[in-house]
Amino acid sequence: MINLNQVVFQIDHVNRPQEVKPTHVCGVRVKLAPHKDLEGAEANQGEKKSMDWDVVALEHQGQRLFSVRFADGLKGTFRVPPSFCSGVFAPLLDDDILAQATVADGVVTWPNGLDLAPDTMHQEIARSPDRHYEVGTRKHPPAAGAPSAQTRVSEDLPQ
Repeated sequence: MINLNQVVFQIDHVNRPQEVKPTHVCGVRVKLAPHKDLEGAEANQGEKKSMDWDVVALEHQGQRLFSVRFADGLKGTFRVPPSFCSGVFAPLLDDDILAQATVADGVVTWPNGLDLAPDTMHQEIARSPDRHYEVGTRKHPPAAGAPSAQTRVSEDLPQ
């Protein structure tokens, strides 16, 4: 059994002053200290490493169709069919809302917070002979050896 009063936690934060002052949280002694891996992180703040599948350009073509360009130069189109627009995506049935799509941090997003997975879109467009993806219909299985979302989640669960 662990006595929590004897456990010292390090809570890491980039913007914390260098001095270390112990304090108590819920009866547990907590030691605030800068993390050694975060040295120099302030200099890199705001930088984002681009992934090949990051969306860098988006244009609404009308008729629920968009043209897209990815960080690696791949270009293609995708369509958001009405059949996809159910549940949380139901607001995208409205063409005016659908047309409000923008790119934020490499992801196609809408003002209401909805977004599309850029990695799936990139994979489907890259594997399609006509460079088109019909959102919600995966014509191509995930790459060989790539774990599915279900596999990744189940691997992270404690046994």
